[in-house]
Amino acid sequence: MEITADQQDDNHELQRPTDWPVQVRNKIDFVKKNNISEPPKKRKYSNEYLKYGFSVTGDEDCQKPLCVVCGEILSSGSMKPSLLMHHLETKHPTHKQRNISFFQRLSNSPNLNSCLISTNEGNEAAIEASYRISYHIAKSGKKSYYR
Repeated sequence: MEITADQQDDNHELQRPTDWPVQVRNKIDFVKKNNISEPPKKRKYSNEYLKYGFSVTGDEDCQKPLCVVCGEILSSGSMKPSLLMHHLETKHPTHKQRNISFFQRLSNSPNLNSCLISTNEGNEAAIEASYRISYHIAKSGKKSYYR
């Protein structure tokens, strides 16, 4: 079916023909209503989430919940009290009755992950040098064994 010039309004938007089936017209209305130009609102970290055992990691634009007990980083979509409580109840059932001061102490204390990250920061130059040497050996095509 062709759309003619008389089926356009003043805003140059096409009007739907009235002889289209109801399902098609309803679908078009649904698409037009739900075509939102602004991005959905993202949930921000609240200090109240610490009572569920979660701190925050990441920058201001992309905050992610960090479990202070196991160090697991959940997706930003999981920053809902019900999902944080679910993690605490399923992964750490012994800690679900703990008060907020327990979780504050855990979040302030240095853990194994932060120690590992700080020790690996100085090795970047050595890793790059090792990569370059391996690359040149592989590029030469010679079979060589270093012992």
